[in-house]
Amino acid sequence: MNRRLELVFNTGAGKTYKITVDAPKENLMPSEVSAAMNAILNADIFNVEGGLAGIAEASIVTTERQVIDLT
Repeated sequence: MNRRLELVFNTGAGKTYKITVDAPKENLMPSEVSAAMNAILNADIFNVEGGLAGIAEASIVTTERQVIDLT
């Protein structure tokens, strides 16, 4: 099963901007995610229309791959 962390920000243009992180560590604490998102906001390193204006949400997404035998 694959896991990824999705960080969603609001932009100054009234849209959202999503950053995904593959294979986040287990037992990730909300305070760690919030601190990372605030660091991203403060660094202002992404060229996003309107700039990143705030935190919208964060989630862990898990996917499972099932191979289909075609032989």
